[in-house]
Amino acid sequence: MKTKLIRAVSISVILILMVTLLEVGSYAIYRYTMPPDIKELVDFAVYPEPHLKDLRWLPNTLWHHELPSSIVNNRGTIGPDFEVPKPDDVYRIICLGDSTTQFPGHHPEILQERLNGQLYQGKRLEVINAGIGGHVSAFTLSYFALRLIHYEPDMVILKAGYNDYLPFSFEDLNYDYLPAFKQSYTIDVRDQKYWRLARHSYFLRLLGSIFLDLPGKDFYDLPTMWWSGESNLMVNRDKLFLYTENIRSIVSMAQVRGIKVLILDLPVAPPEVKEFSPSLMHNGYREFIETMDTELQEVAFDLGVDYIETKMVISAKDFADHVHLKRSGGEKIAHL
Repeated sequence: MKTKLIRAVSISVILILMVTLLEVGSYAIYRYTMPPDIKELVDFAVYPEPHLKDLRWLPNTLWHHELPSSIVNNRGTIGPDFEVPKPDDVYRIICLGDSTTQFPGHHPEILQERLNGQLYQGKRLEVINAGIGGHVSAFTLSYFALRLIHYEPDMVILKAGYNDYLPFSFEDLNYDYLPAFKQSYTIDVRDQKYWRLARHSYFLRLLGSIFLDLPGKDFYDLPTMWWSGESNLMVNRDKLFLYTENIRSIVSMAQVRGIKVLILDLPVAPPEVKEFSPSLMHNGYREFIETMDTELQEVAFDLGVDYIETKMVISAKDFADHVHLKRSGGEKIAHL
């Protein structure tokens, strides 16, 4: 009996040591060798709650995502709170677009600083920054149609197109954009029971990262393809009408409601500026955006709205990267 007890204790100690060594080794591999982007996805799968608290992703291909609740006002946009319905004594300007609208230092922030509270036609000016980084024109259209139009703007300043290369680089792009955004608009933590168990084991985290589908992994893999130079940004040249129809729809929705529209052009940094993604630029990004900009001009001309050529006033020193501007560039655009 004593011998069996000693044997059982010995086996238990050996197993505990083996599990301990396995966990220590797994922790070292996880901590020091796992790529940061994969580690981020594993951490999200294991502890999704903090992410879900700050991020609100909606299951709609043409909505994509909203901004983190920690950085927005009472209506989900960047800047001061505002009232809905709009007060009668307010002239409301909505700046619509992607990160070149949302980010600090761009024209909406400068306009907010300069115009908010000033009088125009006897009304208080109010500028709303409704830019969302990563939005393509389809998401911008959806955002405008489903939400922003109900904020009763008097003017819309539109700058959209920089991210449209994302769906347009997919050969099988269709009208619903689904081939390009299969995973990007949902937060889906599959195998939840496994990942809850993995909270207590780095070995399970390693196994999960290899054999299970990580939440959002497909979304993280796509930019690798886009930026690696493997995709053809003009593969859907014959479908650029999708972009122009998105812009036309935004403008038409505004016009029938008596909303004034200004369309800003899409300047790209000259070659001497250090780009955010050289491989993307080498793969024809500049030519793609120039094509989109030409389409934008034609839409503005056809619909009789003002097309503002900001590229005439900004220079290389005003660019922070390939498309985003420093504050100096935002100030020049706001002055226009």
